[in-house]
Amino acid sequence: SGGLPLLSGVVLADESGHNAIDAQRDLESRGLRVKLEGITSDTVAQDQVIREEPAAGTRVQGGSEVTLFISTGVAPKPLVSVNNFTLPDAQTIMDREGFKTKVVKTFSKDKPKGTVVSTLPKAGEMVKPGSVVVLMVSKGAAPIKMPDLVGHPLADAQAALQKEKLNVN
Repeated sequence: SGGLPLLSGVVLADESGHNAIDAQRDLESRGLRVKLEGITSDTVAQDQVIREEPAAGTRVQGGSEVTLFISTGVAPKPLVSVNNFTLPDAQTIMDREGFKTKVVKTFSKDKPKGTVVSTLPKAGEMVKPGSVVVLMVSKGAAPIKMPDLVGHPLADAQAALQKEKLNVN
């Protein structure tokens, strides 16, 4: 009869920006097989579809495989070292790198008061921007308990202080 054959198959809808589970259900309900592939993205929220292959608008036959590329969020990056930095400088650096900070004060006989002793996670570890980095900040040396030396002979008092690793003048 010379008529045009009927077009069969499914035209792929644009799933970009949709939740991965919703997009997968939509495609499967139309008789398609779905493969999910995670990729990092600085611009598309985690668990959202970035793109699909074949591309939206393509006509495919039922049972065809469609790959959805799903955002795994921003890529982790190595944590910079802020050890020995002052707290304000360390917080500025962490903010610039995209990390949130939590401050925990700790005694340190080696680091001046107000400087960063260490971080959790440690410098060099792979961390996703937006994560919280704990800054361990020195409170200075821990106070020592002075022995009560009142009424003791000078030699005994000096020996007791030296035992506590205190300088005697």
